[in-house]
Amino acid sequence: MKFIPKSLLGRTALFVIFLVILTQLATTFVIQSFYTQPLQDRLVNDRVNQIKTLINSLGLLNDEQRPNFIENIRINEHATIVSDKLLSPPPEAVAAKQERLVYVENRLKKEVSPDSKIYISDSQTIPKIWIYLITNHGNYWYVTERLPFDADFPVRWTIALFCLVLLSLIGLFFGVRHLIQPINRLTEAAQTIAKGQIANTVPEHQGPEEIRTLSRIFNDMQDSLEEVETNRAVMLAGVSHDLRTPLSRLRLAIELSHLGDDKNTELMIQDLEEIDSTLNQFLDYARIQNEHWLTQSDLNYIVRKVSAYIASTGQPIDVQLSPDIASIMLNPKSIERIIINLVENARRYGKPPVILRTFQDSKFVYLSVIDHGEGLTQEEAAHLLKPFTRKNHSRTGIPGTGLGLAIVDKIVRLHNATLQFKKYPGQHFEVRILFPLSQQRAS
Repeated sequence: MKFIPKSLLGRTALFVIFLVILTQLATTFVIQSFYTQPLQDRLVNDRVNQIKTLINSLGLLNDEQRPNFIENIRINEHATIVSDKLLSPPPEAVAAKQERLVYVENRLKKEVSPDSKIYISDSQTIPKIWIYLITNHGNYWYVTERLPFDADFPVRWTIALFCLVLLSLIGLFFGVRHLIQPINRLTEAAQTIAKGQIANTVPEHQGPEEIRTLSRIFNDMQDSLEEVETNRAVMLAGVSHDLRTPLSRLRLAIELSHLGDDKNTELMIQDLEEIDSTLNQFLDYARIQNEHWLTQSDLNYIVRKVSAYIASTGQPIDVQLSPDIASIMLNPKSIERIIINLVENARRYGKPPVILRTFQDSKFVYLSVIDHGEGLTQEEAAHLLKPFTRKNHSRTGIPGTGLGLAIVDKIVRLHNATLQFKKYPGQHFEVRILFPLSQQRAS
């Protein structure tokens, strides 16, 4: 569902927000039903009885006692009782419409007189509630504050609950963010390993016990992966180095022996050169991690240098360079390996012309190698990025180690770049590398 967040923080926050709101709604309902409403009903009934008492008292007291009674009401209740002949509600006063005041008015009409009425005035200089008292000795206006009759308990409860929910959500945000910090660190470390880089050790003593255990397991896994990678690199480098010396002696012996015809001698030398090229691939793959460092570099300069070398070997190549390429953080030697490997693949498995191209937009600097052969599907490309993996060319006699694209992929990931394969049926096949400009600026 689209409205459900993808992050753990978002999902946890959404779940807790739902629980908090549901809890507050339930609390509001319970308080309103079993406390606030009964309390309000009792208060209204008390006010009705109080007004009826005032009416009865004013009717029973004589003319000498009545002024003292009215004065006591003014002093003790901060209210005023005035004859309707001396004072009337101000022009802005309106008939009461609030539920509780209407209830009081209806009770008075029913139990005292049909002429009973209540007005509300919003003036700041006079009291807000005007209640018409009908007695046996004349009629009066009972003028008092609105609060005792019309205190809006539900609104205050709503505001209080809203503030409580807001504080709960603020506390939830910081609490969940603190809780998932170890998970975020694990995610970042895993992404670093996925790029072929060595991640920093994840702290093992932060967060709940489950996160600590996961962090320890992750660090152990990373140590094991580093050990496997180191052992593989050492093995490849050692085997390649140890084989080059006897191969060199063998080639020298063949060239000096002149055994057999020249054609057979040339074929044997070509085989030795192919073995030597394979060993170089092994060494390149083993040395990538240890020799990876970045410096501010001109991609066009590197492309010109490599294309000149390729042209010197008699291989035609078309170079198309954009003149306004930004200087970016690169490992020049590694980029040279990328270009040589991709051009070699295009020459072996594709069709001419082979085009080497650079260009740039607002987000990326691009390096492309284009040929006009059959190309690869996305599934085939993903499969061939694995070390020592080859397409069905291994059955056709085309030489190769299955390390070319694996080396390219590893170098690309070490540059935090992206490797893309674009197949245009009937036109051409393009291998494109995207170097993000945002990371270059950050560097």
